[in-house]
Amino acid sequence: MKFPRRGFTMIEVLVAMILLATVGVGLLLALLNMGRMTQGSNQQNFMARLTDQKLKSLGEFVSAHRMNTAGSPMTLGTHAPETVEGMKVGWQVTAVGSPEKYRDVTITVTT
Repeated sequence: MKFPRRGFTMIEVLVAMILLATVGVGLLLALLNMGRMTQGSNQQNFMARLTDQKLKSLGEFVSAHRMNTAGSPMTLGTHAPETVEGMKVGWQVTAVGSPEKYRDVTITVTT
């Protein structure tokens, strides 16, 4: 006498659990990776904002003063970094062509 089949076999349950666990781990890893990427993106945006602020302040100085004033942030050379909200913002000024007319400014932001 044959009994009608009801429910799942142990193998079917085990296979389903393995598939569910694999998918769950994959989703968890994807979410963790997205969190790390978001944190890195936020830090890059913050550093870009600090660079933009420094560039604007140097531009305002050039508009208001001569570049060769003693102690000027636009004098040629590497300037000591300033700490802004835990980040170090440094800059280097080099001459391009005539030192009185053109300057190349490289701004570096580090943690």
